Amino acid sequence: PFALVKVLAPGFYARQDTKTPVRAGAVAMVVNALAAVVLVFSLAHVGLALATSVAGVVNAVLLYRYLVRDTGFTPAAGWGGFLARITLATLAMVVLLWYGMGEAQIWLDAPVLERVGRLAGLVLAGGGVYLAALYLLG
Repeated sequence: PFALVKVLAPGFYARQDTKTPVRAGAVAMVVNALAAVVLVFSLAHVGLALATSVAGVVNAVLLYRYLVRDTGFTPAAGWGGFLARITLATLAMVVLLWYGMGEAQIWLDAPVLERVGRLAGLVLAGGGVYLAALYLLG
């Protein structure tokens, strides 16, 4: 979501509209604060990260909706298929990483060098599966 905000915001700045991204950011900031308060007690630091991610999604969705409303923006033909291929490749990578990471206790008990090696292997394997899936999906 954060990269999408970086892509969408210049669409407003190019039209000398600095207020709309600030408004969307303010709403996202309130969502972040409220979600953090709600989630921190049940999920601790993971709740804070989740709140930040939710706020990023809210910010991106608001910017996209405002861009469509104010400018009539429509994505170019082919974007739907492109996003579908990226999503499928990402899911393939997630499945590999989820099953490849194993039990948490194995990671906690392993020496540092073994953890670094396992992590490097997972990163390389995940990247490889992602690229292979993109290649196969066209």
